[in-house]
Amino acid sequence: MLLPNLEKLSFTQQRSVIGGWVILCFIGIALWGEINHHVLSYTGLIAALAIVILPSKLSPALLWQCGIMLGVGLIVLIWMQLVGEDIQWHETLNSNIPLLILFAAVSFLRVLPMKPAKAHQQRTGVPAFIQTFLGTHLLAAVINMSASIVVADYLKGSAPMGRTLTTLTMRAVCIAAYWSPFFGAMATVLHYMPSVDILTLWRYGIPLTIVALALTTWESYILDPNKLTQFRGYPIGLEPLLLPLGLLGIVSIASALWPDIATVLLVSIASLALPCLLLVKRQGLKQSTQSITKHISFGLGNLRGEFLLFISAGVLGSAGTILLQHYPPSLPFEVFDASVASVLLLILLAIALLGAHTLVGISISAPIILSTGPDITLLALCYLSAWSIAATMSPFSGLSLMFRGHYQLGLVQLFQYHWRYGVLMTAASIAIFYLI
Repeated sequence: MLLPNLEKLSFTQQRSVIGGWVILCFIGIALWGEINHHVLSYTGLIAALAIVILPSKLSPALLWQCGIMLGVGLIVLIWMQLVGEDIQWHETLNSNIPLLILFAAVSFLRVLPMKPAKAHQQRTGVPAFIQTFLGTHLLAAVINMSASIVVADYLKGSAPMGRTLTTLTMRAVCIAAYWSPFFGAMATVLHYMPSVDILTLWRYGIPLTIVALALTTWESYILDPNKLTQFRGYPIGLEPLLLPLGLLGIVSIASALWPDIATVLLVSIASLALPCLLLVKRQGLKQSTQSITKHISFGLGNLRGEFLLFISAGVLGSAGTILLQHYPPSLPFEVFDASVASVLLLILLAIALLGAHTLVGISISAPIILSTGPDITLLALCYLSAWSIAATMSPFSGLSLMFRGHYQLGLVQLFQYHWRYGVLMTAASIAIFYLI
């Protein structure tokens, strides 16, 4: 049987199963609509229905952010309708559909178990730190936070999390925002600016990635050299790295073959197809079907927070776009140059440090700045930099909240670990802005 026996499950488990299959229906309908450039009007309602059904708990911080975005967005939309604008209400739920598809599709990468290499391949010292850092970064670029948790749990054992291991596993994830098309940051940029050339963006994002990786390694050595010289690495073999490298290769080739299909959709399709095919090869058709069914029934429920966040941001973004069309803004700048990008970066980081997700700042600022015809590479890199630095530096980011809860790390403690890195990466990003 594909579906679990609902009668034998608790009410909470039943909601998880039903919500998971609703998300699967959403993926199919939404992908068909996006590829055929004909999004059905009720597609966003299916995603909203999944949010209502799914039982996973949402943090107060997330509810606060989403509540503000939804509240402000609805007030502006009602106001615009009262002054004569024709509001297509269903379109406000449809505005971020490609991002919702991506998050749901990328979750299927987790059906492949992440296995370490043989124990005798476990290195020690600085080479072990670098190997673990790079390997975790490549894996996190595809499966995001799951990779950092697997590595952190394996390396810490029964000991508490220290500075070195915390910075390695957290930054391995956040640094991927500079370049990974499987990360929410790049997906958001490609959604708001579909004409941006990802290869051109990589020319600046990858150097910043290298700077961030080198800075973290140097900082770990300077602050705790004894810990680094005794560091026992995670034995990451070649096989786990084949998945992220294979996905990047497939997406690059597909982008060249089908340039009319958005990169976000190509990433989603590859994320759905490749892990399922590899799982069939590894486990056989029967067992792999059971694994995939289990993920649909109980794994997709973890997306409730992401779905609520991006639907809320979509409502706010739609309201902002209509407001700007009705009342064109008078901006304090005529050209979006490096100086303006630097100020925008600092504003986005300040908003993140106050507890708001970077997506909130992007949803508000993107319609305004795009109306000026900016250099989209510069704007895109500004958003990627803000996402990466804020995810690391802000004690209220999703990753920080997860590490605080999972490893009992304090808010002040996390800020102390990352504030120097945040300041230096902000300076490095601004320097790249001027190079552009």
